[in-house]
Amino acid sequence: MSPTRLVFPARHQGRLYGLLTAWLILLVLAPAHAREEGPLILDDAAGQPPSGHLERLNAGPGGKLTIQDVMARQKGWEPASDHVNLGLSPDHWWFRLPVRNATREPAQRLLEVGYPSLDRVDIYAVDDGEVVSSFKMGDHQPFSERPVSHRFFVAPLEWPANTTRTFYIHVHSTGPLQVPVELWTYDAFFTHSLLQQTVAALFFGAMLIMGLYNFFIFLGIRERAHGYYVLHLLTLVMFVLSVTGYGFQYFWPDAVEWNERSIGVFLTLAVVFGMLFTRDFLHLGTRHHTRLVQLGLYGLYALLILMVLAMLLAPYTLMLITVVAGANFACVAAFGAGIYTWWRGEQSARFYLLAWGALLAGGLVLAASRFSILPRNLFTENAVQIGATLLVSLLSLAMAERINEERRRRAHAQRQALDQERAARLAREEALETQRQANAMLEQRVEERTRELAEANRQLETMSLTDALTQLHNRRSFDEIMAVEYNRCYRYQHALSLIFVDIDHFKDFNDRHGHQVGDTCLQGVGRVIARSACRDADVTARYGGEEFCVLLPETDRDGAREVAERVRRNVEQERFLVGGRQEPVTVSLGVACHYPDTPEGAHQLLQEADRALYESKQNGRNQVTCTA
Repeated sequence: MSPTRLVFPARHQGRLYGLLTAWLILLVLAPAHAREEGPLILDDAAGQPPSGHLERLNAGPGGKLTIQDVMARQKGWEPASDHVNLGLSPDHWWFRLPVRNATREPAQRLLEVGYPSLDRVDIYAVDDGEVVSSFKMGDHQPFSERPVSHRFFVAPLEWPANTTRTFYIHVHSTGPLQVPVELWTYDAFFTHSLLQQTVAALFFGAMLIMGLYNFFIFLGIRERAHGYYVLHLLTLVMFVLSVTGYGFQYFWPDAVEWNERSIGVFLTLAVVFGMLFTRDFLHLGTRHHTRLVQLGLYGLYALLILMVLAMLLAPYTLMLITVVAGANFACVAAFGAGIYTWWRGEQSARFYLLAWGALLAGGLVLAASRFSILPRNLFTENAVQIGATLLVSLLSLAMAERINEERRRRAHAQRQALDQERAARLAREEALETQRQANAMLEQRVEERTRELAEANRQLETMSLTDALTQLHNRRSFDEIMAVEYNRCYRYQHALSLIFVDIDHFKDFNDRHGHQVGDTCLQGVGRVIARSACRDADVTARYGGEEFCVLLPETDRDGAREVAERVRRNVEQERFLVGGRQEPVTVSLGVACHYPDTPEGAHQLLQEADRALYESKQNGRNQVTCTA
């Protein structure tokens, strides 16, 4: 049958288990799969493991057996579990699975080999001794040649009604050889793929956010340890992309040779940057540590150099063994360094220990599932991702704790310096007591003059922040208060509203009655506005000319509209007497409200309120307009 191109990336998801202890108990107490006679009977299960029906045959390291040779061979087959783990095996392996469609309808399934790092995966469908379809896959072939676009090796199969077909799987790999086999219905496969892809997207999204966040922190503080942390996070993400198959699927689908070495490259770089971060974060490179710590650090440098050389020069299998062993040793060394530093009193090492412990535990859980010590399920298959997420999160907390600890140390040093300064000052006072008594009168006069000058400065500051005509806040004062309130509302995600008020036709009013009457009108309108915005937190200011503004913290759009209507109504009802007769005065108002999502949006709030005021003028004046 011709290959079918299906595009939907994700991977097989096993059943979710509970606690690790429960898994171990189940593994110890559960009996082994019993060998079942006859073919596997298709059913409607979402995922149908071939437990008890799968057999395997060791074809040796040469790989010379053809499918015809394997079909003809009856001896040497032995039962196999549905999650075969053969470790680093140089041999070629064949697997046989007879499956019967006992229904009266043709059946279609997807056969999945759920491990992305296999060099060669050949699947043959045999009916009555004849090969009816075959699929050749593996990570030594371009990704585009796979019959199903998936990070695992998936082959579309079908059975005629009342037909038994035998499927042969030929597997070979220079790396760890695992062959988890499962039959899926199309709907169930895509459902599980979507779930697994969602989990992966959440992981990579979280890591990307953490990376960007810490990168910007690094740009701000320029601390070398923070830079190593960002590089460690980036290479750790690339390692997870490589080991899970997402990198080959999405980023380098045609780079076959690079795909084979990418796991070792990214793991080596992640370890290198992680160890450099550990050295700088725990201050292991300083001379005040013991000789043993210094020798251990030199040994770690030698290990990193060995891993880099193996990454660049060694054959794949030797590279993989060297890099994985070095990574495990480096993790243990980093964990030990964290214990040593905590023992020396570094409080930030608590989070550091938890971080590396989480990554080490994730790696151990994944390794245990790879070697069939733990079952394959959603947790064990994502153990490294979970450990990596906890690692970067806890290391961020560790760095934050380190910053806080350094702040406490600086504060303590400042307090000590202050105490020493006070002691020195007391000594000087005792030595100069006679001179101090002689100068007491002069000092008193200087102090009085200083207080007078401070009071004068305070009054001058108050005058500089107050509009001389209306006695309201002036524009400078308003801008300062606006910035403070906008930041406060951004911090607590509260509403902040702004009302712009403009006296209608004030220029004509001023021209008709003179500037003195115009100033009286401005004073009266300012009093009405201040009286209408009656809360202590509300800020009323003369913004310029005949424009006023009212800042309303903790007030939403409806509340601001209500205040604006009250201002408009009170101004319209106010009796402004000019030459013994009442002169009507009205105002136009623009209202804008923000729930700040950035501390830099105060200027935008002013612009929105100004546009709303402009609309009120354009639409006939003496009215309130709110922004949408």
